[in-house]
Amino acid sequence: YEPITPENMPYKDQYYIAQVCIGIDEWFKDNTLNESVLLDSLKLIVNKVDSNEEEQVFANINGGKVDLDGADLIRAILITRAAKQKFADETDKQKIGNFRIELGIELDTINQWWAQKDVTAFFEQLLPNKISQNRNFNYKAYPIDLLYLAFYEAYKEKFRSSEQKDIDIRVFENGLDLDGKPGNDHYEFYLTVLEFHKTMVDWFNEDEIFNLLGYLMSNFKSGQLTFSYLWSWWNEAKTKKEFIHKIKVEIKKQLSTAFSGAQDNNLNDLLSAIKKIDSDWYDNDLTKKILPLADILPMENKEKIHIRRVDIQDFKCSSEEDKEHLRSQTRNFDGLELTEQDKEKLNEENKKGLNSIGNIVLLHQKVNRSYGNSKLYLKIDRILSEYALKENAHIRPYTFDVFRSKLSNMNSDGELFWTDEDIMHTAEKLSSRINRYINVE
Repeated sequence: YEPITPENMPYKDQYYIAQVCIGIDEWFKDNTLNESVLLDSLKLIVNKVDSNEEEQVFANINGGKVDLDGADLIRAILITRAAKQKFADETDKQKIGNFRIELGIELDTINQWWAQKDVTAFFEQLLPNKISQNRNFNYKAYPIDLLYLAFYEAYKEKFRSSEQKDIDIRVFENGLDLDGKPGNDHYEFYLTVLEFHKTMVDWFNEDEIFNLLGYLMSNFKSGQLTFSYLWSWWNEAKTKKEFIHKIKVEIKKQLSTAFSGAQDNNLNDLLSAIKKIDSDWYDNDLTKKILPLADILPMENKEKIHIRRVDIQDFKCSSEEDKEHLRSQTRNFDGLELTEQDKEKLNEENKKGLNSIGNIVLLHQKVNRSYGNSKLYLKIDRILSEYALKENAHIRPYTFDVFRSKLSNMNSDGELFWTDEDIMHTAEKLSSRINRYINVE
């Protein structure tokens, strides 16, 4: 037979098919295939099309012969119908063919973006928890399905009737009509999905939006606070700055409500409680929301503000994290020449501010439970090492900052100890930073 030359092929799909043929030919030069594999295991499905409608092929396939995912069917809808509608007045079939090839490559590229681990984890936090149970759109196997699930949440009022409770394959079958014009709904669907995808990429890549949305939805997502709600903010906002402001307002409302137990946008009571050294934050579940917020607060240095993009795991306190006292109730007096009376006096001092939020950080259990009541300098050494090496356990940015802040503030007697002043300073600084960042109107 004549040699296969992919570079001479006129179309991209022919080029790739030719490359596959070369690969198969090379494989058979060094391997043999048992005939029984071809005779017993290979299945050939033939779909006979009685009309010129290409989409009938996909309807036949989906009729029970092959179980397809929503991603396959939307791809089929876009490649067949959107392409025809784009070139409705064209007679040149080559233009339609080339556009279909380009569209297919574009969908593959989009799928690769949504397949990234962090992208999946981020949007899982933003979308309803039930999406993982949807059998028609299995985003674990077809990552682009996560885009379609998000798109549905954003535009579901345009898609579904009042009786429709959940997304299924039929939702996208007729395209999307936003301009009120007939005959272009599938092409309009394609353009809108593409623009929506670009917006989602923007949300993910913009550090401040990434941090704020991730924190908000990881901690406060509910029946009232949904992805649809976020999308409405985006459409209402004239700028990114305005969108970010709306997210901050919502975080403020959620925190103030969680603290007071009533619908309230007044954050002042919470901020005051954070500063009080005798407030009990160790036994307060809200601490698990305040400390992750501390991770996304901007870094402040000489009037400059820097947004630090956090890891997705920093958005929320996990079940593998503990609330850790920087200064434990039992102080280690080894090496100190103290009377029993002096030791008792110091122990009483330890209890003051013990459960202040200025004396608490979040630590992974593997780190926290391994060093017990070690001296503070040993804890600091361990935390800084873990943070730098990133091998044994993840250290939160705020936890790292708090431990590191003590290095330049040792007692005059040479002992490294978390003092009352440290507790008050840390709590007041946290309250001040929260006030400047999210206490907005």
